[in-house]
Amino acid sequence: MIWPDPLATFVGAVVAFLFGAGWYGALSRPWTRAARIAPDDAKMSAGLLVFTFALVFLVSGGVGWFLATLGIVNSVPSAMIVTAIAWLVFVAAPMAMNHRYQGNPWSLTAIDSLHWLAVLEIAALTHVIMGGAPKIGV
Repeated sequence: MIWPDPLATFVGAVVAFLFGAGWYGALSRPWTRAARIAPDDAKMSAGLLVFTFALVFLVSGGVGWFLATLGIVNSVPSAMIVTAIAWLVFVAAPMAMNHRYQGNPWSLTAIDSLHWLAVLEIAALTHVIMGGAPKIGV
């Protein structure tokens, strides 16, 4: 069985989480407008931040596992391309479809889906740079 490196998973999650904070901090006005959320209603809580980090950690580990399973443990270009294709198929397309049914503007789809592209690419880059995923028995 192949397991992602826990340190690479953690570092990827931290960097991706901080990127997300900067991304949504910089795009807070366009995002709240596109999401139809009053700025006063977009409050963050410690619990929500912990929950968000836990899920970003899960995503980072999943990217590491995905790349290692495909044998992409030492090629940055291959990791970036495969991750971008996975993002397009598994994140951007379903998000675009859901946003159209929900009547949300394309700007929300762009802000949210590009955030997830960056998160996936950060996780992939971190895993490859830190040595991929070791093989552990079972």
